[in-house]
Amino acid sequence: MTQNELDAILPLTRTRSKESEDFERAKLLIRSLNRFVVPNNALNLFIAVDHEERGAAQRIFLPLTSQTVRISVVDSASIVPDLSRYSAHGYHKQQVIKLGFPRLVGRAHYLCLDADVVCVQPLHVDRLLADDKSTLGLMSWVHDNIRAWLAASSEVSDLPYDPQRRSMTLTPALLARDIVSALWRKLEQKYGMPWYAALLSQAHRNWTEYGLYYLMACHSGLIDTHHRVVEQGDARGLVNFRHSFFTAEEAARWNPADAFAPGAGEQFIICNSGAAMPAIFVENGVDRHLVRKPA
Repeated sequence: MTQNELDAILPLTRTRSKESEDFERAKLLIRSLNRFVVPNNALNLFIAVDHEERGAAQRIFLPLTSQTVRISVVDSASIVPDLSRYSAHGYHKQQVIKLGFPRLVGRAHYLCLDADVVCVQPLHVDRLLADDKSTLGLMSWVHDNIRAWLAASSEVSDLPYDPQRRSMTLTPALLARDIVSALWRKLEQKYGMPWYAALLSQAHRNWTEYGLYYLMACHSGLIDTHHRVVEQGDARGLVNFRHSFFTAEEAARWNPADAFAPGAGEQFIICNSGAAMPAIFVENGVDRHLVRKPA
């Protein structure tokens, strides 16, 4: 067994037009992970899909496995039971899958991924996980959308929210199972039903998984127990906002080259699928940086 291992969850769906390119984006993400997870480290990547998509996903993704990126394709129902029964949008179902991932794996920390992110720097597991703590990045600013998501997460969970407090960064994010388990208990005590059923019944409130997680981490006092908090721009962080894009206007100005420069910053960039840029646009921008150089 490789000593420096990290479990990761990547929920995917092809059931809605907005997410029709999720599989193409995910292939690019995996290619970037294969490029940047360093030797003698291993990312155990669990790709969660609906039952009817599992066969297609296995054919597409399992051939991409490597010594450093070990891919498994799992039925979403193995993480969140009866997920298909709920009418919530795929976006919220993906968030619930991220919060439910500890049902499937046993490690104290895990990595949450989305299909629209790209790894841009060498990934050393022991830099993300050290002294039983995982990295948690703080944003240097709080956008109005994020305030709204945090406020909605507070309403759903009854966890206190301070609008002046900065948020943790978006996915990719490292979560601690003890904090996630505390969130499960909080929701089940409030609603008297399984935590995932409670969240999916409240999908109209526009909560987010990282909003709920961060509020729980702060309220429980467990954030310093399980996380090493770093400022935005710290190379130990996960999200490089300087070279990410979230809108079509930002995509038109996007130049990711500097994100790949040695020591340029955090591990991942976000190429937000909500900007409606096709996967090939992102691939064209990062392609030459994902070619492994000869030893």
